[in-house]
Amino acid sequence: MQEIIVKRSKEDFNKNHAYKIFIDRQEITRLMSGEEKLIRLHENAQFVEARMASGRSNRIAVENIGLGQRIMISGNRWRSKYLKYAGILIPLISLSFILNHKMEALKIIGGLVFITYILLIIYLLAFQRSKWLVLKLED
Repeated sequence: MQEIIVKRSKEDFNKNHAYKIFIDRQEITRLMSGEEKLIRLHENAQFVEARMASGRSNRIAVENIGLGQRIMISGNRWRSKYLKYAGILIPLISLSFILNHKMEALKIIGGLVFITYILLIIYLLAFQRSKWLVLKLED
């Protein structure tokens, strides 16, 4: 039975959220900011990943983990710290085409910026979920 050390870096964002450690889609443990744990892998284990409420990490195949290596988990700073403020910009962007004014070009540009912004947010939340956390192997 192989043992690995999983360590979460100390972060100033997501410090109150636990990262869940999964082995083959089964939750094994949770790590708080700066915490380190020893995990025993069963013989048929295939991959290790981390998850949190809004996203997950890349998967690391167990066969790629050597003896004495540890797995470091860290969050994506920009997504975790600043993306939560994205909703604040929606009313500000939409003001340009909601206000009652005579500038049709401004309304069209504001509408295009608003639609682009919404599509970008949907892309980040739906299709980039596996990049919210990062798993790295260290010696």
